[in-house]
Amino acid sequence: MSDLDERRNRRREARRGAASGAAPEHSAPRPVQPLVNQLKPVEVLDPDGLGRVHRASMRLLSEQGILIIDYPPARETFRANGAIVEGELVKIDEDTLMHFVRQAPATFTQLARNPANSVPFGGRNMLFAPIYGPPFVADYDRGRRRATLADFQNFARLTYMAEHPSLITACIEIMSVSKNLERVGDLATNIGEETIYI
Repeated sequence: MSDLDERRNRRREARRGAASGAAPEHSAPRPVQPLVNQLKPVEVLDPDGLGRVHRASMRLLSEQGILIIDYPPARETFRANGAIVEGELVKIDEDTLMHFVRQAPATFTQLARNPANSVPFGGRNMLFAPIYGPPFVADYDRGRRRATLADFQNFARLTYMAEHPSLITACIEIMSVSKNLERVGDLATNIGEETIYI
């Protein structure tokens, strides 16, 4: 019996139980199954192009630096490990950065409270999780406002409470598409307001 058939049968049984007045029977959630990407990686750049992007990135980090505004302990960690910190600006040279990049493992396992739900990271494993990056969030109590680290932590909690966290990524993508369509509509309205019709 396939997984689809099994789910259909469980739904039928639940409906029959509800029709007869019996309390629905809930099954325990199944352990998380890691997803493995079977497709060949798409190589957008040849090795020379990849090298140019790497050199430009290293030059940007060493000459222009990166602003770390909201988290002073991060600046101190960079300073303690060889970066140049000037106020909120952090500059790091290629040798120092690559020293730490080489220390990162190629794969590791994120341990769950239930060992059956631990998931492997890296290699060809695919993982779905919320990202931290939206500049704004909204809720009923405070409305639309700038996102904070606490908001990210709350999103992470919500994700791990979800029965099917992989659906969250699809929902976020749909929300992103709708937001972009709204921006296109705003832009078209602005262009229309500024156009002089003869």
